[in-house]
Amino acid sequence: MNAHVRLQCVVLGWRARTAGRVAVRQFVMLVALLALTGCVPASPDADTYEDKAVLTLGSALSEVATVQLTLEQLDKETIFRAAALTTLRYSEDNLGTAAKSFTELNPPPIDDRLYERCNSVLGDAEDLLAEVRIAVERGRVGQYPSLLRQLQKVSDRLDRMEKQVGS
Repeated sequence: MNAHVRLQCVVLGWRARTAGRVAVRQFVMLVALLALTGCVPASPDADTYEDKAVLTLGSALSEVATVQLTLEQLDKETIFRAAALTTLRYSEDNLGTAAKSFTELNPPPIDDRLYERCNSVLGDAEDLLAEVRIAVERGRVGQYPSLLRQLQKVSDRLDRMEKQVGS
């Protein structure tokens, strides 16, 4: 290999290493920027906040209805316990995700009461779904009728609140 070819290989290698370092530096800066913006809680306007409340309440209502249906089927022995537990876990996780994404928002001052009411009913729903899952896990069949009544009450609360906020 002559000197000219060796020099080209050295220059090209240096360029590749430099370009790689620049790309890594840019990537690290991008990740840091995204992490910093992800840590800042959102402060939506009142209309956006109320829309988010309606969506969150609707999601919660859907998860509570899924758990209610699953528990009814389990009580009638038309579903296997393992399948029911999987469904219950998914609904519990989905409700937790929806509630967390809502409660992390900074409510506009005009919607402080809405925040408190939503946070309360969402927390009650989360607690009840956990209680249902634990009862099913432990095979406490005698608790199913009472849990079904409680699920209906929470479902009614979520439905009323969703309609009030959405109107």
